[in-house]
Amino acid sequence: MSGLEEIHLLVERFERADGALARTLRSGDPVAIRKAIGETVAAKRRVKRWLAQHEQLRGLDRHLAKRVRHIRDNQGYTIDRCRGLDTSDELEWEAYPDGFLTELWAAYELAEELGGNPILARAAKIGSLVLSDAVPDAIARHVATVKRAYAVGLYDAVVVFCRSLTEAAVYVFLEVRHNLPGGLKPGSFDLLERVAPYVLPEKLGNAHRVRMAANDLIHGKRKAGSTAEAVSFRVARDTFQFIEQLFG
Repeated sequence: MSGLEEIHLLVERFERADGALARTLRSGDPVAIRKAIGETVAAKRRVKRWLAQHEQLRGLDRHLAKRVRHIRDNQGYTIDRCRGLDTSDELEWEAYPDGFLTELWAAYELAEELGGNPILARAAKIGSLVLSDAVPDAIARHVATVKRAYAVGLYDAVVVFCRSLTEAAVYVFLEVRHNLPGGLKPGSFDLLERVAPYVLPEKLGNAHRVRMAANDLIHGKRKAGSTAEAVSFRVARDTFQFIEQLFG
């Protein structure tokens, strides 16, 4: 079975489980609901494990790529609306304010499977954030560096490198569109603002927050080594989302 056939099958199995969960929720049977939630979460994790092994969503048609991104981002499915139910770690993480992979997804399970190695557990977690193949290779290659830094626990480095990656992506985007403004270089606030018409305000705001977080580290406003794991993951996630929308 090819990789594309495998992910298509995994997505279909997850969606069947999620559809069954929706029907089961209407039944009101707590035992059946708990079972359906467990099966749906397990199916979602199988999709995410596939994602952890692939840097980009290459070769997927637009419809399948959209479904995969929604599963990756915990958006749009019945399981993603089951907040507040003390049934699984996945659902507990979904209750966090930003509702998007803010904590280790199945980290304890991965660590146990991988011999308790936290580096491999973090590598699997950050590996679930993949970019579409619309992102230029020149940018996508550097994404692997961010992932490696996160996996080995270099959280400050993740933040600083994500700022550089964001600015480089903007520079490439404007260059590709033959709209590179004279006198501006990567790192300029004005340069980041030039892409405002092409991205959602929320994503642009996230890009600015990444820039400011890195600046605080570089200019000594925050102590070196003070970046928490969850913060560095959020920075990487926001950076990848911004880049994907820029080139999507």
